[in-house]
Amino acid sequence: MTIDTVLNLLGLAISLVGLLAARLTRQVILAIFACSLVATTGIASWLELKHEREVSRVETELVARLSHNRWTIDRIYSEMREPDYEILREALSRAIKDGAVSDQRTECIANDGSTLSTRVYFNTAAQ
Repeated sequence: MTIDTVLNLLGLAISLVGLLAARLTRQVILAIFACSLVATTGIASWLELKHEREVSRVETELVARLSHNRWTIDRIYSEMREPDYEILREALSRAIKDGAVSDQRTECIANDGSTLSTRVYFNTAAQ
């Protein structure tokens, strides 16, 4: 349980005690609580739907851009016009789990002679 959840529950408890202290009837309190519950559920559902649409859009674009390319995460980020990094990571993770994209560890040699390990991503259908 995060601190945000604890604070939200504490705020709800304080609000309910305030309603009881206001000496409202049971029906009015229930109506207020039901309206609050419907409103918060609706807003949370709408925000989740918006997030899922954005992740799906980025995943579709990601799979299309990797159709004949092998790119690192930095290259993907720059080629996709720098979307929200967390959305990109979630879309990439979902594409890998779905099997549309795969990754491979690669060793690169830098100009100074040092060997760097990196990961490249590619579209599995195009291979």
